[in-house]
Amino acid sequence: MSLAPSVTEIVFALGLGERLVGVSTYCDYPPEARAIDKVGTFVTPAVERIVAKQPDLVIAEPNVGNRSPVESLRRLGLEVLVVDPDTIAQAKETFVVIARRLGVEDRGHELVAQLDRDIAAVVARVRGAKVRRTLLVVGRRPLIVAGGGTVQDELIRLAGGSNVGAEGGAGWPHVSIEHAIASAPEVIIDSSMGGEAGEDEATSFWQGFAAIPAVRAGRVAAYGGGDIFRPGPRLAAALAGIARVIHPERFADE
Repeated sequence: MSLAPSVTEIVFALGLGERLVGVSTYCDYPPEARAIDKVGTFVTPAVERIVAKQPDLVIAEPNVGNRSPVESLRRLGLEVLVVDPDTIAQAKETFVVIARRLGVEDRGHELVAQLDRDIAAVVARVRGAKVRRTLLVVGRRPLIVAGGGTVQDELIRLAGGSNVGAEGGAGWPHVSIEHAIASAPEVIIDSSMGGEAGEDEATSFWQGFAAIPAVRAGRVAAYGGGDIFRPGPRLAAALAGIARVIHPERFADE
């Protein structure tokens, strides 16, 4: 059983999706995951529903809300594997840890090798390009950005950008619009959550701030792909998506 979208994607990438008897309500990729019974949200898993499924293993990621439910599951005798992929390196370790526990460790190493190859291909595309100051927005009201020490921070740097959100702090800092203007991003990637994402919404929100270089240059793009927030097998796809926004000239042949 998987209690996190990235875990669900890893299990499917290992070719073991049919073993999943329950997933979180946010587990929507691959499409087959949508048909699996839901056992609560990523933050608040439903203990009774999970226990009723009698899983041999529950795999979770730690978050602000699920510590007590996870402890309850363990007290009730369920085996719970907690993984915490906060970086790309940790994501790759997670591939192997999960694969080993599911008896297919070789597939885990193959998944890591494929991810390394795919990341290297994107990095090669942007090598030598001018580094562009990039702001990755995850919420507009309030304004929340991807800060330092996040997977998204790593992806921006690998894609040939510098993450100006890191100037606001680590994790997911709340910043003012004045701070966003002063940080002078050359690229804005708007991946706002909660139904805010969308090209029209992103354009209409930012067009009033012409003092921002990204707005003046027309380098504001909505990014609605969930891959950008899931440290799983689609990290290379997320990297490619970010790189195409920061350096579209390097992908003109596609």
